[in-house]
Amino acid sequence: MDQFGAHFDQIQNAILAIEYDNTVGSACSCGVVGQTRTCRCLDCFQSSVMCERCFVLRHQTLPFHWVEQWNGDFFVRRDISALGHAIALGHHGELCHNISKTTSPLEFLIIHTNGIHKTKMLFCGCIGCGNRIQQLLKAQLFPATTEQPTTAFTFSVLREFHLHTLESAMPAYDYMGALRRLTDNTFTADVPVSSRLFRLMTITSNTHFIGFTIPTPSRCSNLESSHDAKA
Repeated sequence: MDQFGAHFDQIQNAILAIEYDNTVGSACSCGVVGQTRTCRCLDCFQSSVMCERCFVLRHQTLPFHWVEQWNGDFFVRRDISALGHAIALGHHGELCHNISKTTSPLEFLIIHTNGIHKTKMLFCGCIGCGNRIQQLLKAQLFPATTEQPTTAFTFSVLREFHLHTLESAMPAYDYMGALRRLTDNTFTADVPVSSRLFRLMTITSNTHFIGFTIPTPSRCSNLESSHDAKA
């Protein structure tokens, strides 16, 4: 720690500088008239501040990255739906041509590794696209119910929780608590969650559902024997 002590002021200033960007309010690099830089993404590596339009375009297939939007005084964390965007299923982020442009998106709750997203979603309307459950699973989202679901877990969060339970026996309550703080560490109580979600996370994180197998000692031995035989 002594070696860091000599650089404490430098480290502190660098961390505090992240809270503001001097490009805020300037014209966006897209060149569209009237579009100014107000949004940034800290989930992306070294992402620049951009306009709302550019943020949505760059995150059509990354809809669970948080928007950090300048409100005139500081950056506020928001879901991408706050920019008027709805997650479109079935066409790699593009809007399905078989649904009306006036179709209202569904309010959806998505639990991901970086928090709990209160977002909006549009389902594909193509023939053979499948029902709501099938479309969610194809997008690697596990529905919280089989009856017209409006809540889902990403496969990523289920895998991560499963590994935490294996390594540290972390209960769903504690893991969900951490996700609530990742969503809003100031007004954590305002993050939408229920005891039912705790039970669902425990059930759906089962490897049978998400196809994530952990090698058992016997499987490891078999793999090692197979590797030795090939060698």
